[in-house]
Amino acid sequence: MFEGSYLHGEDCFAIHSRLKFTWWENNVTIDWPFVAFYKVRLSDGKIIRYNEYWDTEDT
Repeated sequence: MFEGSYLHGEDCFAIHSRLKFTWWENNVTIDWPFVAFYKVRLSDGKIIRYNEYWDTEDT
């Protein structure tokens, strides 16, 4: 589920999303919000840095 993007300067942005699924074996639902951080080289638009933060504290 895509929740929105955030800009930080002209070459950095983040996308807030979440991974949600249910394991069919035990009917456990996993719901992990995460943020993906990107840094882009402006000359050609290539992503030069990528990082993730997963909020798995409650699982």
